[in-house]
Order: sequence, then structure tokens, then C-alpha cells
Amino acid sequence: MAETVKSKRLKFKAGEQRQFLNQALDKLDVSNKEVAKLLKISVRTITDWKREKFSILESAALLLSKRSGVIIPKSAKVI
Repeated sequence: MAETVKSKRLKFKAGEQRQFLNQALDKLDVSNKEVAKLLKISVRTITDWKREKFSILESAALLLSKRSGVIIPKSAKVI
């Protein structure tokens, strides 16, 4: 059964979420499939985050930032 807990998300300025994700994945030198496994999400979710169709989970952004060393832009707001 799907988890019903609401998760916090980060709202970036246009283009910043894509840039953050691309930089983090480049630094980690991992594929979408590998990062999806690390974050315990689907590859489709990563793709949607890169296209900025949906806002990234705060927990996922923090983990990627910690592991890759890429800083989350200060303009990102928790929603």
C-alpha cells in the first residue's frame, strides 16, 4: 500500500531545479536509474523532477546535496 505521509517539497526558481539535479548527478557520476535506487523512487520521478514537472522532495534534495557537494540554491523555498 502507498505511503500517505505528506512530504515537504522544495520550490526552485525556473530552471534551477533542473540545473541542481544535473550538477548533482554529474558530480556523483550516476545514471537516473542509480539515483532512483539511492532515493528509493522511480526513474520516472527523476525524469519529471528534471523536466520541472513536479517539485523535488526536500529529503531527496538534501541527500543529493550532501552526497554530491552541490549546494541547494538559497532561492529554493520549502512548500
